[in-house]
Amino acid sequence: MNKLTIGLYLPPYPKQFQNKEDKNKYVFCLGAFSDHEIVIFKNNNIQYIIIPYTIDKKLISTYLENIDGLFISGNYPGVYIADEEHKQHYNTLQLIMKKILVINKKRPLPVIGECYGYELLINIIEKKNSYNDSLFTNVNLKIPLFYKKSIFLDKKYKNNISFYFLNVLFLMDNYSKTKYLKNDYNIISYLIINKYKMIDILKHKLYPIYLSKSHTFYDNQVLKDEFLYFMKLSHEYRLLNQEKNDYKFKNYKFKTIKNSYLYEYEPKIRLYQIN
Repeated sequence: MNKLTIGLYLPPYPKQFQNKEDKNKYVFCLGAFSDHEIVIFKNNNIQYIIIPYTIDKKLISTYLENIDGLFISGNYPGVYIADEEHKQHYNTLQLIMKKILVINKKRPLPVIGECYGYELLINIIEKKNSYNDSLFTNVNLKIPLFYKKSIFLDKKYKNNISFYFLNVLFLMDNYSKTKYLKNDYNIISYLIINKYKMIDILKHKLYPIYLSKSHTFYDNQVLKDEFLYFMKLSHEYRLLNQEKNDYKFKNYKFKTIKNSYLYEYEPKIRLYQIN
């Protein structure tokens, strides 16, 4: 695909929310959990393709070779660990993320998981065979939908207010107990709610992979611009179709060193190498 392209990874449509009188069989949920993001993509001249969780495993690499970013959508509040659709959705995402980590050693392929997508990625990073709700804390919020100001450890991403749709929290205490997450991801921001410190945004230490409990793409301009910037890097790489380790592009230099690299985004857009 010659146009800047984002892949949408959508959740199954939970059966309890489906109209029993509707005879249609729904494969995934497209709507309230990606509407704002799709508008942003369209406004930035980005086309999107849906990557179904029912995809043939042999086709996953082909999809990933033709996209410049991946958006992992939210879902209706709830813990989905029993039905076969959500199990398949989780297993397919495991395969996708494994391949994306390999791709990011050659070219940037940014990923953002929001809300339910954030929960899925935490499980996958911790190498859980299935969604494990014990990683999270349910505080039974009476009003799960709200706007609230987050606390940013990385001030570069600071915004005025964030939008949340919560039913479970991933706490600071849980982060310190993780095996892989705490080593590979930095905490960008957290939220204090009912005396709990809930982690909101996490970012991979090397690659442009973001986890956000809030709807970050909608309300955080800096992170959104950073994500789109990496999509453009990815797109130029795909168009040039380079295979070597050294790449010289129009506005930046990019060099892989022992299969690892570090991105640092600034308003002037510079890329720093690891020496």
